[in-house]
Amino acid sequence: MRKIIFINIFLAIFYCSCSRHKTIENNAQKIELSTPLEKSLVDTVCFKSATFVPLETNNNSLLRTIDRICIDDDRLFVFDKSLNKLVVFDLTGKYLAH
Repeated sequence: MRKIIFINIFLAIFYCSCSRHKTIENNAQKIELSTPLEKSLVDTVCFKSATFVPLETNNNSLLRTIDRICIDDDRLFVFDKSLNKLVVFDLTGKYLAH
């Protein structure tokens, strides 16, 4: 009986300690693409080649989930819907803006 009470207290403390924190930054930048996005890619599209680009990591470039990636004017745009954040890198992976 003590074991069950201890487990329930532990789970209650663990559950209460987990919460989501959302930070909203007000320094938004308008980004204009040189070419309009005409259509999005379907998951079943086959690509001719793939390139690995290690992305620079700092406090402003952290992502939780990558939902969409676009390349335009030698810039890589990575959108994270869960953080409502668009991060911009150059094609070598250097952080430019968010």
